[in-house]
Amino acid sequence: MASENGRARWGTVLAGLLVAPLVVGMVFQGDFGQPVPRASAAELSVTTTNAPTGTTALSDGDTAPSSPTGTTTTAKTTSATGGRTVTRTKVATRTPAVSTALTAPDAVRRSVPPASKARTRTPVPSRSAAAARPSVTFIGDSWTFGEAATDRRGYAVLTGEQLGWKYTVLGIGGSGYTRGGVNIFDNRVGQAVATHADVIVVQGSLNERNGSPGQLAPAALSTLRHVRSAADPGTVILVVGASYSPGTPAATIDWINAAVGQAAAKAGVQFVNPAAQHWSDPADPTIWANADHPNDRGYQLIADRMQPLLRSALGR
Repeated sequence: MASENGRARWGTVLAGLLVAPLVVGMVFQGDFGQPVPRASAAELSVTTTNAPTGTTALSDGDTAPSSPTGTTTTAKTTSATGGRTVTRTKVATRTPAVSTALTAPDAVRRSVPPASKARTRTPVPSRSAAAARPSVTFIGDSWTFGEAATDRRGYAVLTGEQLGWKYTVLGIGGSGYTRGGVNIFDNRVGQAVATHADVIVVQGSLNERNGSPGQLAPAALSTLRHVRSAADPGTVILVVGASYSPGTPAATIDWINAAVGQAAAKAGVQFVNPAAQHWSDPADPTIWANADHPNDRGYQLIADRMQPLLRSALGR
């Protein structure tokens, strides 16, 4: 009997020894299991690991930029509670967007341009389209230059624009086949040929009124032969004489056109007599800016006559 009581007491002692650690553990678990106070912004430090080159450090509330391989962000919160230091760690893995890739800090490479640039971009014509567009170059006097026209938009500019052709204007006031010193027509032949135009127009000039048929005829022939020989064989040469104007007698215009017309025939190029075809009326004051030059309306009348000639020259 005594031995049984002894065994019971030892069993009680052993049970107590086994239960005691559990009780102690519960006590400590209850102490350490209390919620940890939220750290303040000043206590929060965030670092980025496994991030691509150029990723910047994050502050509280920031989100990590996308990465080709994914970005793991670790947030560590440190606070002091009852003399103990507690650290919380948050781990988040982000899946990168397939269409973007970081190549520099905060830089994203896109496969299409921004919409603002796409809207303002002007298509560039292809070389074949530009080459198919006809071109014309004008050699002439102040009429070709556009003297007295608004913004110098004389018949040459109006003709080129309204045809939609490429055009070059080599007009100089006071010049002609024999007039203008260094500005005579012949000295512009090289410039005209260098444009590789489909048509070269040589216009004028009433400035020859201060010369004579004996001077004009050989000079015109030399100039027109020069144009014809220097230009590509396929280039059309169109010679346009002088028009009637209020400041020059009709008889003077007539002998000028006769000399130029004869020179054109000898040089094998086409000649048009605008005076004989009444391209302008010297008696109509509404088309003249002064005695020698048309106004905008007068230049438009010349352009209206010139356009069908150029189309016909190229069979268009």
